[in-house]
Amino acid sequence: MWDRRQTQQTSPEQAHLSHGLYRHFWQGNFHAPIQQSLTNGGAYVIDIGCSSEASWLMDMASEYPAARFLGIDKTGVFPRPAPTNIEFRQCDVLAGLPYSDGSFSYTHMTNMAAQFTQAEWEVVVAELVRVTENGGWIELLEPECKYANEGLCTSQFTDALHRGLQEQGINGFIARDLELMLEATGSMCNIQHVVRSIPLGRRGSGGLEDIARDHVKVSFQRARGLLLPQLNISMEEYDRRLNQQLLQELDTYNTSITSHRVFCQKAP
Repeated sequence: MWDRRQTQQTSPEQAHLSHGLYRHFWQGNFHAPIQQSLTNGGAYVIDIGCSSEASWLMDMASEYPAARFLGIDKTGVFPRPAPTNIEFRQCDVLAGLPYSDGSFSYTHMTNMAAQFTQAEWEVVVAELVRVTENGGWIELLEPECKYANEGLCTSQFTDALHRGLQEQGINGFIARDLELMLEATGSMCNIQHVVRSIPLGRRGSGGLEDIARDHVKVSFQRARGLLLPQLNISMEEYDRRLNQQLLQELDTYNTSITSHRVFCQKAP
């Protein structure tokens, strides 16, 4: 999930599961008021860290054929075929995006919370602001690294995750700070910060409990390398606790992800 030492990117399966889960509970792919520009064809959209699945981009490009979309990812692995209104480019936002100031009307990034250290987040936010045009919008969607209503095993796993991230200089609760970081640039207005709980258990899952469980399972499978030293258990014991305890606790305690959506306009 968030093991920076193992990978800088979310797995394709994890990205696809996250997209479906968040789209359902957030009732759409975006909240910024960009519907008209997307429909009329005036929008040029960049999605940062789109992943090899590019699920959000593929959805958006199909729904808004008149708009133009650009997906960037440092891996350089992208879906083929793709709608004709999507371009892909391999690049790293930390190295600077190869686009001039104000190139995009809408800048989108999601599920990158644990890809950057606290200091790197400052660089990333400044770069997002730079490439967004005056009057354009930025939208970020990020989770917290701890769940709400955790059982004992779940709490042990997420506590270990938090400690492991801290050791790498990563703030697992950066989602809480994004509003202030954007405000601190002095370039943004109409900042809105919405917090929503995404159910992971059967209660309140809207029939998506299998997707939610798979999302959690894949996430913690990806995080083994980060969590094993923290938990001081074998891989076999790790998998046993994940499959036989943690996943069961999601139902028992009605566990949920705390998800933060921040969107704002660059001052005209």
